[in-house]
Amino acid sequence: MTALLIPEGNDAAGTRTEVSALLAAGFTLLVALFLTPLFPLLPEATLDAIVVVAVSGMMDVREMRRLHRMRRADFR
Repeated sequence: MTALLIPEGNDAAGTRTEVSALLAAGFTLLVALFLTPLFPLLPEATLDAIVVVAVSGMMDVREMRRLHRMRRADFR
């Protein structure tokens, strides 16, 4: 059960307890509350790059290529 409470990013960082998940959630909340008003000042390409970098760690490119070769219709 404990492994379900620790996000994968925290696990990759070497954390061992649920406290790390609480700290990550708290930090995310603080960023959302106080830095969100600054987002409209950033160029859209910058925001796009932030999203791409954040999501790229969640994707397995090798597996995506394998799936693409098997069923190309799913990628349209």
